[in-house]
Amino acid sequence: MPNFLLLPLLSWMVPAHASYDSYTLFYVLAFTVNLVWLVWEGHRRGYPMRAWLVLLACTTLTFILGTKMLAFSGPEWRQFLGTGQWPASEARTVLGGAVACTLTLLALRRPFGFSWHVFDAFVLPMCAGLMVQSVGCLITGCCFGHPTASSWGVTYRPDTLPYLVQADRGLIPIGAAHSLPVHPTQLYTLLVCAAVGAILLLTRHRNWPGGSRRLLHLGLLLIGRFLIEFWRDPAGEQVGSAMRWHGGLALKQVQWTLLVLTPLALGWWAWLLYRARNVEPQPERVPGQRSVRNLLAVALMLALTAWLGPRALTLPEVLVIKTLLLAVLALEAGRFLLDSLAGIRPARLVLPLGLVGVVLVLSSQAPADSAGTARPSYTSLGLGVSAGSFERLQNTDGGCGGSTPLLEYRHRYRLASLDVSRTLLPGAGPDGRVHKAEITTGMRLHVGTDRQTPQFSDPLLGSGMRKSTLLLSINPYAQIDRPWFGLGQACW
Repeated sequence: MPNFLLLPLLSWMVPAHASYDSYTLFYVLAFTVNLVWLVWEGHRRGYPMRAWLVLLACTTLTFILGTKMLAFSGPEWRQFLGTGQWPASEARTVLGGAVACTLTLLALRRPFGFSWHVFDAFVLPMCAGLMVQSVGCLITGCCFGHPTASSWGVTYRPDTLPYLVQADRGLIPIGAAHSLPVHPTQLYTLLVCAAVGAILLLTRHRNWPGGSRRLLHLGLLLIGRFLIEFWRDPAGEQVGSAMRWHGGLALKQVQWTLLVLTPLALGWWAWLLYRARNVEPQPERVPGQRSVRNLLAVALMLALTAWLGPRALTLPEVLVIKTLLLAVLALEAGRFLLDSLAGIRPARLVLPLGLVGVVLVLSSQAPADSAGTARPSYTSLGLGVSAGSFERLQNTDGGCGGSTPLLEYRHRYRLASLDVSRTLLPGAGPDGRVHKAEITTGMRLHVGTDRQTPQFSDPLLGSGMRKSTLLLSINPYAQIDRPWFGLGQACW
């Protein structure tokens, strides 16, 4: 029977060198699609963008952590609870992410002022993100299915997980050109997500209670996952792959769990719709802007990532979280600046600017270099507030009539400063080359105002009104220090 051969696709998609990671590419792409859609969805619903981005950052972080924590083994849980150190495991399951994201929304919905409708904003973006990630799983070979003789079975080349599992079981000889055809369970997942998304789109105009679409979304996805598990190989399942017998029925552990959760989700959805027949559904409530709450949430997230350590998040995950946090802090700093131009208080900028620096330092979670050959380095963070006053005689160019008379002004300036730099110390690099220079690169940001008060009262020479000027300076710089000389360059 002819089989669809995935080998040409993989040969084209994956370069010959083993370091290429197509899973990470689609992992980042899935998060990008999901978050871009969520930002647009929040804008469409009229949510305040700063509060919405904070909520997205919190749910994204807990989703990432949930996918990993549910996949922990027993010894890994004991290590995490006993020592507080994040295990080195890279296993993930989307079920843990869905649970963690839902619990986070339940915890933050009321404090941030959202109604139950906020749950519904996540359903279509999540379907789209899962569809993208399914393509990455298909190309990588994870989450694969049982061997099949069907015409839609797919085969994998050597060194992929399906190939290695089948070789270990003796199903194929070592050195075979490709694996036996297996069920493309990753494509089954993609089709399930597409079908669920289509159902949600077809019912989007129905006046359902807030949160009901989220329950329908979860219930349908759980049904699909329950059915797909019949074709998925246990070696491709990250959690609950062991078979358990109950009442003469043999199912995987994860299927027994889904058998309990699915009726709960769909039953709750049906109850909400039944209750809505007698009670008018509440309209969606748009929350207000609370800068202190937003910045406090950012600070708590930074503390959490710092406590978890560098193993908790991979570099792509760090970039996703850091992008959201920096967007929140940039909007908060901009709001403070625009609201204060008439009489700015730079001390109010210290908190958002300081958190920007902490984002750059504490959220830089990346796996440690396993070879230990990376050059030693450190990050420096500087914060400052300055204020002062001085008097100055100044005039303006009068054009053909000559300059205007010198007039006395008093200047009062206030300035907030942030300096972030990265220093590479002398040492051997990953390529084995010895570097003798210490290299520092960084960025300085200064924000403030200069208020000019006229010290004269002659109505013919001036109105006596105060003038405020925005002070803004962004200065990148680089410096190289060797034992006997140094060289630096800055843009001012």
